[in-house]
Amino acid sequence: MRFTNEMDKRDKVSADIVALPEQKAYLIFNDGVKERVRAIEYYMHVGLVVSGETIEELAEAVSLDAGSLKDTIEIWKKTVAKGKDAAFGRTTDMHEDLSIGSYHAIEIEPGIHHTMGGVSINTRAEVLKADGNKIDGLYAAGELTGGIHGSNRIGGNAVAEIIIFGRQTGKQAADYLKKLI
Repeated sequence: MRFTNEMDKRDKVSADIVALPEQKAYLIFNDGVKERVRAIEYYMHVGLVVSGETIEELAEAVSLDAGSLKDTIEIWKKTVAKGKDAAFGRTTDMHEDLSIGSYHAIEIEPGIHHTMGGVSINTRAEVLKADGNKIDGLYAAGELTGGIHGSNRIGGNAVAEIIIFGRQTGKQAADYLKKLI
């Protein structure tokens, strides 16, 4: 039932989920993970978490094949014990073998929450023409701009981009207007 390296880049994992017939997947975890990840309390509170005392109960609750899910968990246990994910090449966060219940699942599917394209800007937030020259008086910041993160954004980096280039855009636009007055 595993179909990708869960810790891969978000664009790769999202593409792998979308390639599934149902275009969704389940994040399966046990009480050990639940105790370490505080956000799960909120997910439980708002009804996003489905639980079962056993793998079989969880499989039934989310309409998955219990045998396949149990086999997947057994393979995962061996993967964690070896410290090597031969199937998908995962190398991080492999310390929880899911051997102790109860078990939980959160249905996941990709969603668009950040765009990765737009106009090019320089460090002064000035919009650039295709030839690389600035357009006088035109400034941009945030998701309107492209190229800041390359082809894949690391989670949370958009916050720094918004603050830095938002401030820079305001400062540069104000300075430009002062020159016109």
